[in-house]
Amino acid sequence: MHERDMNDTSRLLAGYKVSTETTPNGDLMVVLECPDSKLYKRVVPKNLKDVAGFVHRFKLDMLIDQGHLPRKDILKAVDRETLPTYMQGPLETTRYARLWEDRKLKSKS
Repeated sequence: MHERDMNDTSRLLAGYKVSTETTPNGDLMVVLECPDSKLYKRVVPKNLKDVAGFVHRFKLDMLIDQGHLPRKDILKAVDRETLPTYMQGPLETTRYARLWEDRKLKSKS
């Protein structure tokens, strides 16, 4: 995270104490301390392009903790492209999709 990005983060989170820590693997973690002493921590992605989106995640975490956000809004906020997979590759097809593919292959034989 560049100094400019850190200044933007602090500006967008005015009213909160913003600091940084280093994780054991060397990544940068932003720590947000609320006036009620609650801490929120997020690791900064290596290819951070959207500081406002990064700050939005902090605000989303706060709304979820306070219970002010309906479940459907929480699910809409999830970025499905960045969800982790077990193999660090594309998501596997479902069982029914595989069965359908097998059926198509058997009908060709």
